[in-house]
Amino acid sequence: DYYINSKNVIGVMANLMLNRADFRSSSKTYINPVGAPTDKVLTATNSIAGNSLNAGINLNYKYEDTAGHSFNIDLDYGNFDAQSKSYQPNTYWNPTETGILSRSVYRNFTPTLITIYTAKADYEQNFLKGKLGLGVKTAYVKTDNDFQFYDVVNNTDTLNLNRSNHFIYIENVNAGYLNYSRTFAEKLSIQLGLRAEQTISKGQLSSAFPANDDTVKRNYLNLFPSAGISYTINSNHSIGITGSRRIDRPNYQDLNPFENKLDELTYEKGNAFLRPQYTNSFDLTHTFKQYFTTSLSYSRVKDMFMQTTDTTEFSRTYVTQKNFASMDIAGINISFPAPVKKWWMIYFNLNANYNKLQADFEGRKLSNTYYTYTFYADNTFTLPKDFSLNISG
Repeated sequence: DYYINSKNVIGVMANLMLNRADFRSSSKTYINPVGAPTDKVLTATNSIAGNSLNAGINLNYKYEDTAGHSFNIDLDYGNFDAQSKSYQPNTYWNPTETGILSRSVYRNFTPTLITIYTAKADYEQNFLKGKLGLGVKTAYVKTDNDFQFYDVVNNTDTLNLNRSNHFIYIENVNAGYLNYSRTFAEKLSIQLGLRAEQTISKGQLSSAFPANDDTVKRNYLNLFPSAGISYTINSNHSIGITGSRRIDRPNYQDLNPFENKLDELTYEKGNAFLRPQYTNSFDLTHTFKQYFTTSLSYSRVKDMFMQTTDTTEFSRTYVTQKNFASMDIAGINISFPAPVKKWWMIYFNLNANYNKLQADFEGRKLSNTYYTYTFYADNTFTLPKDFSLNISG
């Protein structure tokens, strides 16, 4: 950071991460016609060696004065470069696993390059005895996935055009927001906000054999309101109510429709038609003596995307992501500190949720309800000579 003067500062941040990961799996599958004994056994292994480079740089500028004006600009560039190679031998044995019936060996080479550009500006000032904030942001993302699938015969690699492809996904998100907050007579506070977000995206799959999901284009506009109000009743009690709408987008790899084999009978497949999920949430919070806090919450997730397992060709299993569910979540959260001794303080948190999942899975209606509970305690012990000990779980 460089401080030009008391009101202006410019800065730069950079990060670099190198990663290497090795994955190995092995499986055994017993295969038989329906109602008949096992007639062959598949043993398969998968060895994947991968490495990645993740780099980013940020340029920022900030202006702030004593009259309540502030202005921020952030420019960001990110780059993710990953390479992965796999070796997948599959061996079919007779039922007693004493003789080999056949063998299939594959190799994959899957380079991925993701580049991200973002620019945003935020402004805030005093307005109508409160604070007014507004801002804009634009983001451009390009993901380039090359999937090369090879059949290995007599130690010779031959490119398999049936299973090789090239997927490019481009996404441009443009957003603007407006936010206002104000406190009335030190007892009542309000916050109102609205964010508009336009998304333009295109996913294009290139392969030797075109399919119906080769090119998927989208252009949609969303509004995300938010509001909050808090009121101090007296020195012992205060309450607050908040509501908001938000969006969660699928990750880029889940949009890639290529098939990634885990073994001869199991593979992963992306879904180019995967849509974002939306959540509407509301919270009611009560605070007693500024330390005992109780919150009641409700949220509804629409167009929820989840991982599902399905079968194809009556013999192969694949894992993919689909939009097929909605989720209703009602919960209570209680938190408070408890001074056990002068030298021992515990912070407790208890959370309980009621969850109702409803799904339409290719015409089959599914409904499931379940409860979740979480209990958390954080212990702080004051020790001699300015030492302290923290235990949590």
